[in-house]
Amino acid sequence: MLVDRITETRTLIRSAVIEHLYQWWARDGLLYRRLRLPNGQIDPAVLRKIARAYGVSRGILEGQEANVGGLIVTNLNNWPEDLVARAQVVRHIAEEAKGRFTRGLLLSAFSKLVWFAKPQGWTLYDSYARAGLKAPRHGDDFARYYIRLQDIDFQTAMDLSRNVIAHSAFPYLHPERIHDAYLMLCNKPRPDTLPMMAHRSCDDILDLWATFHGSSLRDKVEDLVSDLASEITDKPAFQVHTKEDF
Repeated sequence: MLVDRITETRTLIRSAVIEHLYQWWARDGLLYRRLRLPNGQIDPAVLRKIARAYGVSRGILEGQEANVGGLIVTNLNNWPEDLVARAQVVRHIAEEAKGRFTRGLLLSAFSKLVWFAKPQGWTLYDSYARAGLKAPRHGDDFARYYIRLQDIDFQTAMDLSRNVIAHSAFPYLHPERIHDAYLMLCNKPRPDTLPMMAHRSCDDILDLWATFHGSSLRDKVEDLVSDLASEITDKPAFQVHTKEDF
């Protein structure tokens, strides 16, 4: 039924918003703020911390963090508007780094590092989100992931979400990370992998935050969830969970 589908979508969006807010306050926000040095370059130490936080540190050779950061900054000077074209730039960065600064072709790692360097309109690639998106698993998985995102009008959904977020109590949040969390939820992740994403955890974490920030915090989060749901529930990018396959 339509009402059930709308309710399910809102529940997923709510969990994704809380997950992103939790991670932003606990870790990602500080890493994002500290990544860029005053001269616009990437701080090698922070780059390594991001890699460790996201489980991709082992592939980056010790002492090559500055070179990896420089490679990212140089290539982002010509950052295209098209999502698939952006994925091609990230692949180019990974190919340039391979064997020089990294062990192997680190597509997932560079998708994450690039997001912290230039987040708007870009999103992470990993196996959890790919499985949630139900992108085909043949050929070039990396390219197919971003092609699929473009097919479901990812950018439009992000632009609409960004406008809602900008008028909320949390204007610093990123819709790309909310969508990333949503895709992981579509894959029904293990609670031990993504603890905040278990629906039963959402109310607990809101209650905990309310003890620190006051009861109005819960209302502000719920207002953001309601406004987002009203704007994007019917958009293809947030209807992935309703599809058996694409």
